[in-house]
Amino acid sequence: MSKCKNPNCDSKRMLTVSGKVSDTCFLKFNHGPEKGVGEVGYVPCGLGFDDGSGDFIDMKVCLDCGRIQSEFPISDKKVLASMKDM
Repeated sequence: MSKCKNPNCDSKRMLTVSGKVSDTCFLKFNHGPEKGVGEVGYVPCGLGFDDGSGDFIDMKVCLDCGRIQSEFPISDKKVLASMKDM
């Protein structure tokens, strides 16, 4: 069993969240000059909550600190590029 990726948390209490959304995933980005950008489409890849297929949300969340188990930080540029590819 894996430990939380938060360096201040050593928990092994993980909740797996998975859901099939096909092409009906919605993201809204509220930061910087792109404030209020929203997209509907496939689950975007590379933001820490996808399985790579575009149809499934798949992530683990630490039940002690609440961190999504992925690599952070994620740049605005990467978020916007992933949303554009939805």
